[in-house]
Amino acid sequence: MKIFTIFVLVFCLISLLLGQTSQTWYRIQYDPENIYLQILEKAGEIEVERGLTGIGWMTERNYNRYVSHFQLTFIEQQSRLSVQPPLPAVPDTIGQVLATYSLPSEVESVRGLTYDGEFFYIADADINDEKIHKLDPKNNFAVVNTFPAPGGGSALPWGMAFDGSYLYIADAIHDLIFKTDTSGTVVRSLPTGGPIATGLGYRKGELWNADLGQYSPPIPPAIYKTDTLGSLLATYVQSASVNGVAAHDSAVFISRNVLNGKDIIAFNPQTFTMLYSFTSPMDYPNGLAFDGQYLWVCGLNQGLRYIMQIDIGTKPPAPPPISFTNFDLVADGMFNNRFNAAFDSQGNVHIAYANQLETISSTKEIMYATNTSGVWELTTVTNDVTPDELPAICVDKNDVVHLMWNGYVTSEGDIEIFYTHNASGHFLPKIQITSKAIDGIDGHTWPDFEVDDTGVIHFTFNDSPVGAPEVYYATYSQGTTSMPLNISNSTSYDT
Repeated sequence: MKIFTIFVLVFCLISLLLGQTSQTWYRIQYDPENIYLQILEKAGEIEVERGLTGIGWMTERNYNRYVSHFQLTFIEQQSRLSVQPPLPAVPDTIGQVLATYSLPSEVESVRGLTYDGEFFYIADADINDEKIHKLDPKNNFAVVNTFPAPGGGSALPWGMAFDGSYLYIADAIHDLIFKTDTSGTVVRSLPTGGPIATGLGYRKGELWNADLGQYSPPIPPAIYKTDTLGSLLATYVQSASVNGVAAHDSAVFISRNVLNGKDIIAFNPQTFTMLYSFTSPMDYPNGLAFDGQYLWVCGLNQGLRYIMQIDIGTKPPAPPPISFTNFDLVADGMFNNRFNAAFDSQGNVHIAYANQLETISSTKEIMYATNTSGVWELTTVTNDVTPDELPAICVDKNDVVHLMWNGYVTSEGDIEIFYTHNASGHFLPKIQITSKAIDGIDGHTWPDFEVDDTGVIHFTFNDSPVGAPEVYYATYSQGTTSMPLNISNSTSYDT
């Protein structure tokens, strides 16, 4: 007895590790002529026993849901292990399953699927409680909203599509496609084209609706293409019934259950000729949706409800083009160049640049522009007889604008670094913060800098010797500049 108990515990543990779930299944006898039960066969809630008519299997859960509504004669029961479908090992192939998620418990009878760019919508044909669920893919497909299936009374929602603004919901009982907003308010309804509607897809003003057909009078399974007002554009008769439909610009997808091929097929939407096909990852792929790159399928496999992401080799949609507004900020006949820009905490733009008269280097001056007032305003920062150029700009945490550049100092016969800021509301006269007489460096050019939270300025610059230039680092605080440190110190060309 102990050995048997240990065996059972080990078996259960292995089943959990393998993602297996034990379910009780009922073998039943039912009326195969009942249209509703025929639909349950197609959707996988009754698994037909091959070779027999009106004999099939239902999970205990589904049997208990339907036995009070239909004549279901119990024959026997058995326990089965249901295993989550494995992910194929070969990546980047058409039909590759990229992810598998269990649907939330609120989804009772999984049917059609669509995607609005952020959320998925899934039709739930739970008898006498037909509804549409809104699922959040960023939160493990949790239900974020639910509304009743449109039409009222007896309803059997299946196919779903989205046109960028509105939902379309195909109903097999009403033989209508309902156009609703994303909260379920009906805008209009239009005919399905056939007697028992299933999957539904949308592309470029077209609705592609699958239909199971009927035995008497005989109407074959078909795909009906209509416009969004219900006008029939084309009919494509099918050799077997179709569960799910999805569409995008270059393909229409259909899915068929395990009784009819267990496959997903892509068709050319212009000619409806097959492009390619692959095996469905689940036995009953009841709903399909396209998210711009991947195909999603929802349905039943071994009695369990899943939604899966499938690679169909589609490139991700290109981002919208970035557009810029071009305008002349400065048009004064001067040479304006070597600009740098920074943003303050309010998103205002601050620009520093140099201008000069034609090619006269002694006229180079530092200019500043900003749009903080709502219009662009220009300020002359320097205006002397020595050239000032190569400005850098920084905005600190208090939105004070700091400028740094290099200019020629006649008394030293050298190029030095200058600095100013507008903490008082206007720029101070330029402050020389380096000196060849102090640091012995020949030339101070191409400055760049940042201001830390304590107000200390950290800056770098190049010297300009006859040979290879070096990169130096120094700080400036409260009127004092630290001795520059050579941080490149090499024989190569450093800038």
